Amino acid sequence: MKLSGFFKKKDLMQEAKEFKSSGKYDRALEAYGNILKADPNNLKAWYDKASIHLALEQYNPAYDAYKTILELDPGNKKAWHEIGFILVNLGNLDEALDAYDKVLESEPTNTKLLYEKAMMLRELKRDSEALKIYEKLLELDPKNSKMWFEKGLLLSGSGKDADAFAAYEKVLELDPNHAGALARKGLIIGTRRQYAESFDLFERALKIDPSNWNAWFGKGKVWGLKGTDLAALDRRYDAIKAYEIALTAYEKAIEASPVNSTL
Repeated sequence: MKLSGFFKKKDLMQEAKEFKSSGKYDRALEAYGNILKADPNNLKAWYDKASIHLALEQYNPAYDAYKTILELDPGNKKAWHEIGFILVNLGNLDEALDAYDKVLESEPTNTKLLYEKAMMLRELKRDSEALKIYEKLLELDPKNSKMWFEKGLLLSGSGKDADAFAAYEKVLELDPNHAGALARKGLIIGTRRQYAESFDLFERALKIDPSNWNAWFGKGKVWGLKGTDLAALDRRYDAIKAYEIALTAYEKAIEASPVNSTL
């Protein structure tokens, strides 16, 4: 009897696995449910059940399954990571950060998790904490141009233009044709009223990437500033021309990124 029970359980797992592999998720979930009724501590069944819910974006039952896995195996880092991912998708970023921290306790140099944590902190407007993570990531990988650029954007958003400018310079040192860094550098220079150099940087960026949002937005912003300066000098015709260029650039920026709330 014991042997027959063993083979029956093995057959049920195989059947569930086959349903899952063939995309018959409803049948697979039913099969795993039956297995777990008979064996509530079956980690493999819980894992497979959770992964199906996650693939189907059924976040609440996926969350419940991973929580059960953690009850059975409290130190399971993969389950903590998946719970963090689920909580992000459910909009519970503070709880998601706690889940990520559980993984980072034992994997403090996991760059993927650190980057995802920084994104959550930025969403929560906890920029000083996000900045510390960017600095840690750059210690781990000093030649990561993407991370330097992200750091620059964060600093720009915090009004720290001098530090942001240095970050963009670092990006361009690593990647001279980085359109975003050229555009962001151009924006900072433009706010200093160094118009000729600023416009040159925007054109260089757009030559590399004609749909670059940063370049079109920066061009609109700086031409708007120039229009204001010209209007103050009573050069109304030139001011109107500058505003027209600014408006066209903003329209291009909206085309490049319709959902960007900046505009």
